[in-house]
Amino acid sequence: MISSIKVALQYKLLGQQSWEEVPITAAEYFDANYTSEDERLDIDDVPLYDHAVEYLKVDNSLVENTRLTLIDNERDTKRIIVETFWNNGANRIIERRDYHHGLENYWEMIIDSQVIGDRSLNEIIRIGRKDGVIMLLSHVFIATAIDGSQTEINIYPK
Repeated sequence: MISSIKVALQYKLLGQQSWEEVPITAAEYFDANYTSEDERLDIDDVPLYDHAVEYLKVDNSLVENTRLTLIDNERDTKRIIVETFWNNGANRIIERRDYHHGLENYWEMIIDSQVIGDRSLNEIIRIGRKDGVIMLLSHVFIATAIDGSQTEINIYPK
């Protein structure tokens, strides 16, 4: 696996003021089963886990924030994903910013909120920008059955 990508993973525990850094390489971050045909990693390749908190060796309910930074100096691209957690880690806000040649070229915010009283139902709202205006990208509810299967109820777009 060839990589010019630098990965920085940081987190803060509840009530903590400073960030802790976790050493991680690109080979540890990305899923080796889904690399490009030329085996050269790209920041758009599939990570091993969906969320930075899953790479940590701490109780997730104690994590308040994570910050994941992917930098590819060869392609002059950077991605920063910051997550904020509450409700013992059951709810989160995710902000993603992508940069190319030092300029922000993509921004997205995702709100993933567990429906009160129902640990098997989450509401997910994705927000982005188009022509400088904040817009709704999607709004779904995801129900998880006892067997782990999931059903998605699409509110927007229909």
